Amino acid sequence: MARQEAVQEEIAERLLLAELKEDLVRRADAFFTEDKKKPNDLGYKQIRNLVDLAAMSDCVLELKSFIRYQIGRDNQGKSWRGSFHNGREFGLCLLDEIDAVVKLAESKGSKDKSFTLKVLAYYFGFLGWRVKYIEAQSPRGE
Repeated sequence: MARQEAVQEEIAERLLLAELKEDLVRRADAFFTEDKKKPNDLGYKQIRNLVDLAAMSDCVLELKSFIRYQIGRDNQGKSWRGSFHNGREFGLCLLDEIDAVVKLAESKGSKDKSFTLKVLAYYFGFLGWRVKYIEAQSPRGE
């Protein structure tokens, strides 16, 4: 009986994730636009590494702590502390976005940390795709 319940929980989680994916893609598209590009010294791999970090983290606070660490390391202000949207630092904008994605995940009725971290991993993956697309649209050297 416990096995059947576990399978049902897994199916329910997958359905919730499926419902959220379109919203997550739209959020990623809105976060990075042709007008709101990532700071030049912030590499694509740094965005993609957030997918792995979300998958390995035990809680959202751990993920946010890592981003704050990266903000603190950016002494030249060209990556995590780089100007992003309305003059705000990229890392701070990303922290705000994480809060919004967490609320989106919780709006589906799940307060489960592992579910929220899976949602964030998908979101960061979509952000990575968006960065690659925008980079491909930009003339070389920008």
